[in-house]
Amino acid sequence: MSWKGRIDKSSKETHADVCGAHQSGSKLQFQLRRMSYYWPKMVQDSMDYAKKCEACQYHANFIYQPIEPLNPTVAYWPFEAWGLDLVGLITPK
Repeated sequence: MSWKGRIDKSSKETHADVCGAHQSGSKLQFQLRRMSYYWPKMVQDSMDYAKKCEACQYHANFIYQPIEPLNPTVAYWPFEAWGLDLVGLITPK
């Protein structure tokens, strides 16, 4: 197997693992180093791999998202808003 094939396989296995979590390229590189992998362009390859992953793009930080004003719910007097959860008859076995 070529080096490129081993790099792709190790990146894919680490990224799809339970600890991968589709976080970012830097996290992928950190996980690969923890698993005793190393190659000279590992940081760049990890970043490129994360850029190709659709789930990573979906869960990435929204740094460039425009700021929207918050619209808090304001109670004008105490106990203005009440909530009540109703439960039917509970029959123990």
